Amino acid sequence: MLEENTTVSIYENAGQVQEALMELDEHGFDLNRVSIVGKAYRGQKELVAYYREGDKLKCWGERSEFWNGLRGMLREWVQFSSPGTGVLLVVGSIAVWVVAVLNNSAIFVGMSALGATLYSMGLARDRVQDCEEALRNGSYLLIVHGPAQEVMKAKRILRSANTMLSK
Repeated sequence: MLEENTTVSIYENAGQVQEALMELDEHGFDLNRVSIVGKAYRGQKELVAYYREGDKLKCWGERSEFWNGLRGMLREWVQFSSPGTGVLLVVGSIAVWVVAVLNNSAIFVGMSALGATLYSMGLARDRVQDCEEALRNGSYLLIVHGPAQEVMKAKRILRSANTMLSK
């Protein structure tokens, strides 16, 4: 059985996330192993909507261009509100993990849904806290999960492209 691993990269803006995704894609990395997490919106000055259109996510609002750009690459998604962070959007394969954590919330007392998800994927508590702080500050998380060999490949690609804010 292959050992599963997880790595999380933190990006300050949507453009950096898109660059990282393009690098991974150009190097033939399986984007089904990638997930993106970010605040769904910063303020409520305009209409914001997230819904399913066919089998894909459709977004309206301040960050719709970014989130709609991901819809061709990443299919699974979940939107939820996290105390202290706000409304988060998770796009990609870990959306299923978040739903599982929400369904088993009694197991993860004292942790946010996203924190519990990252922790259950093998991230240390202090790294989970760093990720949640980054989200509160408006940054994005790019999460790669899969066999150790594939996760290491993704880390090498992102490091060589120098796209990572946090390694």
